[in-house]
Amino acid sequence: MLPLPDLAIQLRRRRAVAGLTQAQLAGAARVSQSLVAKLERGRLNPSYETVRLLVTALEERERGDDADAAALMRPQPVAASPGEKVGGVLERMKRGGYSQLPVVDDGTPVGSIAERHVLEQLEQGQTLEALRRRPVRELMGASFPTVDAATPRRVLVELLRDHDAVLVVRQGRLVGVVTKSDLW
Repeated sequence: MLPLPDLAIQLRRRRAVAGLTQAQLAGAARVSQSLVAKLERGRLNPSYETVRLLVTALEERERGDDADAAALMRPQPVAASPGEKVGGVLERMKRGGYSQLPVVDDGTPVGSIAERHVLEQLEQGQTLEALRRRPVRELMGASFPTVDAATPRRVLVELLRDHDAVLVVRQGRLVGVVTKSDLW
């Protein structure tokens, strides 16, 4: 069995990924909500049977959650191209309410452009007017992670912990994007 802090972290993480509240998990496992809360805070050393009930309830929920990248993605995402001027991309980001965009070259993801990339350049003394004239390739960062359309929600959740977006590709070409707000 995992040490108590690790067990608490794993159960809390799996519950969140499954989209369950503490009360919903408790109901599915036939235990009290306060037991789940105490366990997640590391204030309760549960019995084997309690852990088994909670894990079984989570596994049933995970098997029942058939949402994958194809169901969650926004198709035909807005993207920038490497040779495009930063000014045009910033305007498109502003109009669409985006803080970052994938950068694609002939449909293939090659990088990302984000507000933070522009801010970094401004902090280094670049003027906004000069930045607006530069091509995206000079400011872009690494590409977002890519997955295929069959990737399950739980994998997307894990990827989105460390990345702003996940790109869905088919035969190497961008077909959709998933961000944190698309998970719910």
